[in-house]
Amino acid sequence: MLLGSGCSDKAEPKKVDPKLDAGPSEDAGPEPQFATLDRLSVNQGFLRDTSGRALILRGVNARVEGVFDVTFDDGRTPVEEVPELTDADCKRMAELGFSLLRLPISWSGIEPERDQFNEAYLKRVDAAVACAREHGVYVLVDSHQDAYSKEIGEDGAPLWAIVPAPEMLLEGPLTSEELFRRRSSKAALDASASFFAEGDPNGLQAEYIAMLEHVAQRYADEPSVMGFDLYNEPVTVQDLLASFNERAGQAVSKAAPELVVVFEPDALWSRRGRLAADVLEPYPVANAIYAPHTYDVALDLTPREGLQTVFESAAKEAKAFGVPFMIGEFGASPSSADYFEAHYDLQDEFLVSSALWLWKEGNQDSWGIHDNVDGVWRERREMVTLVSRPHAQRIAGTPSAMRFEDTTLTFAYDDALDTPNQVFIPERFVVDSVRCDSTKVTPQIVGTRVYITCKPASSHTVEIKLSAK
Repeated sequence: MLLGSGCSDKAEPKKVDPKLDAGPSEDAGPEPQFATLDRLSVNQGFLRDTSGRALILRGVNARVEGVFDVTFDDGRTPVEEVPELTDADCKRMAELGFSLLRLPISWSGIEPERDQFNEAYLKRVDAAVACAREHGVYVLVDSHQDAYSKEIGEDGAPLWAIVPAPEMLLEGPLTSEELFRRRSSKAALDASASFFAEGDPNGLQAEYIAMLEHVAQRYADEPSVMGFDLYNEPVTVQDLLASFNERAGQAVSKAAPELVVVFEPDALWSRRGRLAADVLEPYPVANAIYAPHTYDVALDLTPREGLQTVFESAAKEAKAFGVPFMIGEFGASPSSADYFEAHYDLQDEFLVSSALWLWKEGNQDSWGIHDNVDGVWRERREMVTLVSRPHAQRIAGTPSAMRFEDTTLTFAYDDALDTPNQVFIPERFVVDSVRCDSTKVTPQIVGTRVYITCKPASSHTVEIKLSAK
């Protein structure tokens, strides 16, 4: 079971409310299709598995019914419709090459009443983790918020953690225009300012960090949970955010030393301008990743030019922090083919992991891989083609290059290990040939995964020729 006890820096531990101790139990589900998930850690600039291979995770965000908390107990209309996460969803994620699920969870669901953790809610998180695990997909637990709270925005903090107390409680349905208004509303901005206030005068950060510790300790011994994203798209200034990220990261690392700590810049990072890398301090948690979101590009540049500057800034900042970076969120409408092509090309070039927004989207901008048509979720085939790309998932050494062009995937690495590379090839392709250092090799193919072993040498270049089915 994915269970654990919480810890807190308070004299008295928080209580689990027995009235809330109800909910779905874990189902063992089908046998895993792919290799058992092992513990990941950050080493020499990359996420690595227990054999030392470097991982390039191509992931997706998924808002899950009962986990992304946007409903009310007082009769108000839910903020939005959120789909369930089924075994078929998790299976399909793996088939499309997603090896990471970034799972948004809600403080309001975890701790709806101050100092009482909702065990029923956490069991629903357990079920989502189990679903991903059964199909070889890692989970990044993301402590999410948008416009601070469902009570005044979209999701995030419980009502008791809104300071000052809101003059009006809001409800759904939430449109794109209304979400934009709520994000910039006085209520949301004041609440964020109170949360990030220097010295934590309202004790909100202390409460939040105790919540993070409780959830982190729950998954401390679960290898399929690769890490914990401390706070989604924080709205504050860099000095206050840096202080919070350090405190929260150190607390999570102490509660669950093997979890990767993931921290973000402020919410307007890619729109307003990047951080001054020359004044950044090294991040004080060793097993950590910097994860900006990359939606916005300069309007007077092509997607490639605009995103190039964003990736370069992220790389410089990550170097200053002393950690690698990944793309915590990115996305656009299915019509934005140039954006997706440029984005994935740069992910390959910079050898970074990522998480697409979003698996299923029936609200607001409808960006996701699935569209809700008359109550039925259907794949957008154009989105599948854009985001399901060949790439090396586990590289047997230290990656130095990766590129997919036309129908050829090439990647190179140094410090080679005596273990196979794992490569994802989408279902629309067949493998014509594989060469390692210009020598033809015979791969092992299991579904959409291709395993390639090179002859002993310190460095290798692998070339995979494909053709369309």
